[in-house]
Amino acid sequence: MTVSRIDLSRRHVLGLASAAAGGVVASVSGAIPLLWGGAPTADSAAASSADAVTPLVMQVNRVSPTTSFATNAWPQGKTCVSGTGRIYQGYNRSSGHGATDTKPLITRSDDLGVSWSTPVVLVPGESNARGTDCFALGIDAIDTLWAIVRSRGSNNAVGTTTHRLYSSTDGGTTWVVRLVLDAVQQSGFVPELFHDLELVNGRMMSGFHFAGSSRLGFFSFDPADPVATASTFDVVSDGNAAYPPVTYCEPTITWDGGAGKVIGGLRTQKTSGAPTQFYSMNADGTGFARWNAPESFVYSPLPLKIIGDTVYALIIERYGACTMALWMGSRTQFHAKNTGSPMFRSVKLGAMGGTPISGSTEMGVQDLAVVGSTLVLAWSFEADNGSSKVLMGSIDFGATGRALTYATLAAL
Repeated sequence: MTVSRIDLSRRHVLGLASAAAGGVVASVSGAIPLLWGGAPTADSAAASSADAVTPLVMQVNRVSPTTSFATNAWPQGKTCVSGTGRIYQGYNRSSGHGATDTKPLITRSDDLGVSWSTPVVLVPGESNARGTDCFALGIDAIDTLWAIVRSRGSNNAVGTTTHRLYSSTDGGTTWVVRLVLDAVQQSGFVPELFHDLELVNGRMMSGFHFAGSSRLGFFSFDPADPVATASTFDVVSDGNAAYPPVTYCEPTITWDGGAGKVIGGLRTQKTSGAPTQFYSMNADGTGFARWNAPESFVYSPLPLKIIGDTVYALIIERYGACTMALWMGSRTQFHAKNTGSPMFRSVKLGAMGGTPISGSTEMGVQDLAVVGSTLVLAWSFEADNGSSKVLMGSIDFGATGRALTYATLAAL
């Protein structure tokens, strides 16, 4: 099915075409056509065939297997791709939100998420008051995997909760502790979370924040010798009047090598007055700047990735209808901070919600990765019965007739 440029120009927001009841994204398995505004109009039917555009298709597959554990969620900060195109996906499994039996798992796919290996528990055998989890998984230039695992005690006091840096050289089958991160602390407490782990100008980098504090910082190391090269820097200090405690947290990280900048998104913890934001900075933390993203949802991470000259950002509403949107714009406009509509355009992916969700939720908590010209989207879906699963979608933006970029949208 093709949709003409006439129809595209009138209806520039994508919707999911699905045979699933109610159009719930996560109930669909296989290829999903992304159609611009539905069926072609009479005007579009009369358009020249030269203007026809092949609709985008998003392939959606389940990542986490069916298990006796109710919760399989939290892919955020844990989607990475090897030099061969193998996708690694981490997530946390438990009997419930924040349960003591929480464990971090990793699985891998060599076919863009269609099939997955049997998940491996990163740290078996631990028993902690609030479980063991991971929100930072990455891969370096020689395909060594790295993860920061949180052994979560009853509180965040030093010695009660511990963050450890692990590495794996066999594709995630076995893991070795490389560094204990207790040196990163404040008033006797360790960070609430280390989030995301990306290769930035030859160093691995992760973000961190503290509970009850405005402090926001980054940890980095040279993968050749993490012990000797580990370092941290803060971009927001504790007590900063411009940032009430825990306003922004869980920075996502992407290296824009062409601009020589670290870019990403900041999760907001406030229901008003502090919208979801983008940020950029130099690799050493200097030049840190933040500005409002084109759409804001409280408690939602904002991952970014780059394909060619286009920046893509995925945002998912964690409560209510749980709507999903993919925002896109040029790198030039991003670095100029011109990220509002119409400089950035929205691709609406649909709404996942059944019964509106409130309270603790595993809905969304998303991540992005790139395999060649394919954008990979990872998120978790929470069913009405409270169980959750991890899903992955893939969209090939480089396929013939499907080169959806900021330039193609702006030209309509």
